[in-house]
Amino acid sequence: MCQNYVIGFAECISWNWSSWRLLATETGDGANFLRLNDASAPKRRPGYVLIVEDELLVRMIVSDVLRDAGYSVIEAASGDEAAEILSSGVPVDLVFSDVRMPGALDGIALLGFVRSILPNVPVVITSGHLQAGLAMTDGATRFLAKPYRVEQVLRLVDDELARD
Repeated sequence: MCQNYVIGFAECISWNWSSWRLLATETGDGANFLRLNDASAPKRRPGYVLIVEDELLVRMIVSDVLRDAGYSVIEAASGDEAAEILSSGVPVDLVFSDVRMPGALDGIALLGFVRSILPNVPVVITSGHLQAGLAMTDGATRFLAKPYRVEQVLRLVDDELARD
């Protein structure tokens, strides 16, 4: 059942329609909408967010929501790709990373890499398999368990980037 959750494999469909985003469509569920351009929404400062997620549809949904909220989003399908991006000098204000991904660097190894080159950049770790304790012990700024709602991601990114 899809109720505007983003999970390890995407069951949600998303598209833009004016300032509204359809977050969930499934027979019997109806549709859940999130208004992204709401006047009551918090004022956001510009920010560059690196999304590291090997599941394409999950990465696309999270990236689209953040872009629609005004953030600049850089996408990576693996920890290795994210490390290349970070090493290139591209500005990144926050890293949002899954744990289980293909390649030499999983999310926890990527966290260590980010801490070694950008110690002040917030790193949010997300996983459906890992407990928060390990991620936080290794230096994550926040942990978000899967399945999560896209509203949680947006609120978390807003909160982290509002800190100066």
